Amino acid sequence: MKKTSSNKISTRLAVVISAMIISSMVTQLVPAYVLATPASTSNQSIGQQIDSAITAIQGGNIDEGRKQLLLSEKLLEDMPSASAAEKHIEAALQALKQGDNTGSVTHAEEAKKMLNGR
Repeated sequence: MKKTSSNKISTRLAVVISAMIISSMVTQLVPAYVLATPASTSNQSIGQQIDSAITAIQGGNIDEGRKQLLLSEKLLEDMPSASAAEKHIEAALQALKQGDNTGSVTHAEEAKKMLNGR
């Protein structure tokens, strides 16, 4: 009878230990997933902002293009990994300020490429 009780305790202990190990693994994996998801969403959202800026500038709506570039820059400030893309947005804004719409669009396109990993 003691063997049966020992077996039950061993089985329960094994289940508890397994649950703890699984729980620990999930806790370690979930933060990585949660942290990765907003970045891709942000990249997509910033890419849409940049597209809007490019479309506006090419269509002659410079004020709207500037507004979209400024919004893109604001979003990029919170992403240290996208500093090169942010520099291109800053250059796009500077080009726009100087009346160089083509240069502005070129820098905006480069920023978008960097966000997409190209």
